[in-house]
Amino acid sequence: MTVHSYMSLPYRLTGRPEIAKSIYLDYLKVGLKNDFDPTDMIVHTGLLAVCYYETGNYDSCLYYFRQADGFPDVNPSIVAMKHEHMRRLGIYSLQLGKVDYAFSTFIENNFPYDNKPVERSRIDTAMYYYQKSYKWVSQNGFLKQSQMAARQMGDLYLYLHDLPEAEQYYLLSLDYIHEMLSDTSFYRDDSLKYVVSWGRELMIPFTKSFVLESVFEQAIILYDRLHHLYLKKNILNESMKYLKAYADAKDKLRRLQMNREAIEIQTRYETERKDADILNLSQENEIQKLRLNQNRWLI
Repeated sequence: MTVHSYMSLPYRLTGRPEIAKSIYLDYLKVGLKNDFDPTDMIVHTGLLAVCYYETGNYDSCLYYFRQADGFPDVNPSIVAMKHEHMRRLGIYSLQLGKVDYAFSTFIENNFPYDNKPVERSRIDTAMYYYQKSYKWVSQNGFLKQSQMAARQMGDLYLYLHDLPEAEQYYLLSLDYIHEMLSDTSFYRDDSLKYVVSWGRELMIPFTKSFVLESVFEQAIILYDRLHHLYLKKNILNESMKYLKAYADAKDKLRRLQMNREAIEIQTRYETERKDADILNLSQENEIQKLRLNQNRWLI
């Protein structure tokens, strides 16, 4: 059943969450009947919630996140995942009431040049989830989750035109970026690698290059925010500094991606060459056998 679950990740990464959703539903159904480990169950409950979000079914997304929150805190992984779910709910709460999509897209990706009004109650709900998540993950050394939660709180304050608070949280987020780049790790302590904080760790081990790519992806978003923040504050030297940092981070990310693609092509080439060598050897063995048989007949 676990192997079946692993098959869902490629579907999600290639924009087919409906297929992944059916796999997770099957997993949970079998898991309930067979008393699967609670850590595996909360992982798949949270992933199912994400799939419902990705397919536009926000009520079901909220339902499964609430289901996940009901798991007993029997180990550190479950506690960690609950706080990552809170951060996700901070994002999703902006859509759960069919709130304007453009705002939640900005929160996750782009700087707001032109925003439509958003219900204040939704902003307050998002801030509540971000703050609860940030407090716990920052105290417990989960750098990636801390960095994203801090940046997302900065985004909300920026939307509310509270520039000092936005700056404070963006700079906190920047500290986590620097720490992750310095240690090439999502965690302050190596022991946290064995605490499953979201679920992907169960499926794909995090390589150093994957960590660096992920951190630079986040750095690009944050540098862009800081550039525009200081532009709004008319502090032009800081604005230019982060514009340059943004360009440098994009360049470094591109080089990392090109190196990864080159390694993948080289690996595929070597695999195909080995397969060809094995095939040639097999054919030579067959020819040798035929020659031996032919010699026997001649004798």
